[in-house]
Amino acid sequence: MNNMLLLIGIISIAFLSCEQIEEDEEIFVDNCPLVNDSTFYVERIYSSRTHKVSNGDLKTINYLFAKNNITLNNLRVYKLQTDELGYYHVRCDQYYDGLPLFTEPVIFHFNNGGNLDCISGDMIDSINIDTIPNISAESTGVILYKCITSDPDSHQVLMKKSTCFEAELGIFDINAGVSYTDKNFVLVWKVEPRNAESPHVIINAKNDSLIRYYNGIIH
Repeated sequence: MNNMLLLIGIISIAFLSCEQIEEDEEIFVDNCPLVNDSTFYVERIYSSRTHKVSNGDLKTINYLFAKNNITLNNLRVYKLQTDELGYYHVRCDQYYDGLPLFTEPVIFHFNNGGNLDCISGDMIDSINIDTIPNISAESTGVILYKCITSDPDSHQVLMKKSTCFEAELGIFDINAGVSYTDKNFVLVWKVEPRNAESPHVIINAKNDSLIRYYNGIIH
């Protein structure tokens, strides 16, 4: 009897240990060590210019754009939709000087004859800013750390995702979403967890100032 109780105890301890490991692995997904006690680990990534549609959809899009003398040079297509009227709706991200415009998606609407009907969003031809950052991607971890550690909601969300962060250089309109204002483009780092979109920060790549912080919680 004593041997049986001892065996049951050992099995129970092993089960609890495995269960704890599984819980830890579920909570700390893609976990990276802190560089020190005041910053997160941040790695720079580069935006992919590859269109995110099938080859068949891309063939249709190339036909529509060529028919209407529209270039895809500064665009990345991420979705093609058709509706019950036979209209085509092509959703794109815009790029300038090789950098993504985080606030400027556009949608091209073509009728069932393949002719351009209208464009939703503003086409950006030129931007008068310097695209060389003064702030490194790695240094954004300090601001990110301050935002997250001072926000209990953000910290809770983060611990279920990742403490590995990625920074992408791009262009951001700080007046986006504000009616009747001119565009005010700045060079920024967009920093977010690996394989997640929040919590994230938008940081001015010239002067290290915080432009936006979003913790992923909607109250």
